[in-house]
Amino acid sequence: MATTKKSALDQPGSNFLLSSNLNHESKGNNITVNIFSEKSEEKTISTISGDVSQEFDSEYLVSWDKQLDPLNPVNFSIPLKILNTGLITLVCCLNIAAIGILAPSASSILSEFKAQNASLGSLVVSIYILGLGFGPLIMAPLSEVIGRVPVYNLSVFGFVIFNICCAKSTSLQILIFFRFLSGVFGSVTETNGGASISDLFSPSQRGLVLTLYALGPVIAGIISPVIGGFITDGLGWRWIFWLLAIMSGIFGTLGMVFLRETYAPVILERKAARLRKETGNMRFRSVFQNNTSSRKTFLLAFVRPFKLLIFSPIIFSTAIFLGLVNGYQYLMLTSYSSIFRNQYHFSISAISLSYLGAGVGCLLGLFIFAIQTTILYGSQKNKETGLEPETRLRGIIWTYALMPLGLLLYGWTAQEKLHWLLPILGTGVISCGSLHVFLCILVYVIDCFPLHAASASTGNTFLRNSVATVIPLAGPPMFKSLGVGWGCSLLALISCILLPFPWTIMKYSATLRSRYVVKNI
Repeated sequence: MATTKKSALDQPGSNFLLSSNLNHESKGNNITVNIFSEKSEEKTISTISGDVSQEFDSEYLVSWDKQLDPLNPVNFSIPLKILNTGLITLVCCLNIAAIGILAPSASSILSEFKAQNASLGSLVVSIYILGLGFGPLIMAPLSEVIGRVPVYNLSVFGFVIFNICCAKSTSLQILIFFRFLSGVFGSVTETNGGASISDLFSPSQRGLVLTLYALGPVIAGIISPVIGGFITDGLGWRWIFWLLAIMSGIFGTLGMVFLRETYAPVILERKAARLRKETGNMRFRSVFQNNTSSRKTFLLAFVRPFKLLIFSPIIFSTAIFLGLVNGYQYLMLTSYSSIFRNQYHFSISAISLSYLGAGVGCLLGLFIFAIQTTILYGSQKNKETGLEPETRLRGIIWTYALMPLGLLLYGWTAQEKLHWLLPILGTGVISCGSLHVFLCILVYVIDCFPLHAASASTGNTFLRNSVATVIPLAGPPMFKSLGVGWGCSLLALISCILLPFPWTIMKYSATLRSRYVVKNI
């Protein structure tokens, strides 16, 4: 390759590269290449986000050597794909487990620091969610500049450091601050996880792999409060952070050894740099290269989610809606400790087991989503046109209705001290509805913005998690003033008021997409 006189675009498989990356936000740009003829000495690169027009000698343009180029992540061996996907899934599971693993320990933390405000116990748990919302604003654009693997390594390192800081905290304020920073660095899989899997697998394989990838964090969310409760009972709450740091260090070390870069623009730029070094010819360029500096690329990618969030009613409204849905889920998560202790006199270990109800509900919600997706794609299999984004929203009217029902069941059975299994059943109903709604709307947003899916998801995640962080703080004073039954009734009433939203967005989505087109992003 280093001495070839042919254009890299004349190599077999070059069209495969260009078509397979249309959905990537490669350095913030969508690449269009026009070759005038086989003898053409020039090529024009046009980008969506910039007025960039460059001319390079096509014989020095670096692409995949052939359709089965081993550098192309889609062509990695099956064991290597499984290894990379497995490591990314383990990191994702740990980052998600860090949300709920601390929930049963909230009362112990408040007791150690002699804090009287019960809302601070909720904040210790939910501040991590705020970090998960802020992190992608940095991680996503950074991965477009330096690649996915360096961002994974940096994030895991930061996650280890700040969990150690949490374990060594000497005040509640310090603990909350470092808990937020651990959330920022734990957010890497929010942006990079699904993107890495999409890099590795073809569209026909991607659906199954992403479903299995989503299953891991759901299971982690189920068992993490159980683990946290038993650790708190046996070793103390600080050991929760030591465990997170140790496990993250192990996964990070394995990642530094085995993870391979999957981001096509970075891979091809490294290939071009190697050719320039080997040949001394500075004219070798990646097909993704333009005249935008790394600094400008980062800034464009950083600003893009905010543009989409501000100028797209779809992203803004769904983010607020999902923030309320997730906020209710986290409010319930942070209320178990006090409610099951005060109403049923559970120990910390027994309280941790009560989270299994919500976990089973999440599994059921994931199962419903998988069945729905299979049915929808099956009905479209023989049609020329694909699914409209709005099709993803079918069914959420019914699953969203589970949330107020679950809230009433949870609140009033706990208020009246009926059998402990009934409020746990209520938490399962809430979780089933909330997870199904979350998955449907998340995929809907991605389908609405295929060229800028990562930025759309990042903007949505930022606002969604910001809202979801605040809602649990209202739980302790609300339940203290109204009681568990009437407090959950108020939440159920608010949920009922929002019942028309899924129907409204489904009916008017196409109009909103055509009327509010976000330009110059």
